[in-house]
Amino acid sequence: MASRVKQYRTTYESFETSQSGVMPATSTAELDDIDQAFERLESGAPPPGLPDEGALEDRLAEVENTALFHELAMAHAGPLREFMHELAAGPARKHWLEIARPLVASLLSAIKALDQATLVPAMSSLHAAIDLATRTPGSKIDGGARKALLSAYGRLVIELPCVFDL
Repeated sequence: MASRVKQYRTTYESFETSQSGVMPATSTAELDDIDQAFERLESGAPPPGLPDEGALEDRLAEVENTALFHELAMAHAGPLREFMHELAAGPARKHWLEIARPLVASLLSAIKALDQATLVPAMSSLHAAIDLATRTPGSKIDGGARKALLSAYGRLVIELPCVFDL
């Protein structure tokens, strides 16, 4: 390969000298850059500064997973947002927990399956708050259980406002 690079350099220098009769003002550094570029082309290596193909595929999968999760979450989050609207206005009836529990469990499974690791703590917190509210006595969600639910949901709003913002 080095011989091919030298051949290119010799050909370049011969061509430039024959065209003008004078060797052009090309520095050794510029010729070295050209040599390195030819070596990269010959080796098939990516240009400097570009990530390797595996990293690009990983990033593409991450973007596709995020888009898929957003789509799933938008389809499922409507009743959850409605529940949180009611809860934000004041104590809410506990029947909402039976609606919210499977939605949150489904979203938590999707988050884990689609490698949305940044959302796991917030969704897990909401799941735990629903369990807490289920165990509290009475037919309404109020007091500490209400605050825990609103706080946990608030974390989801911060993490993914396009899906969970009220």
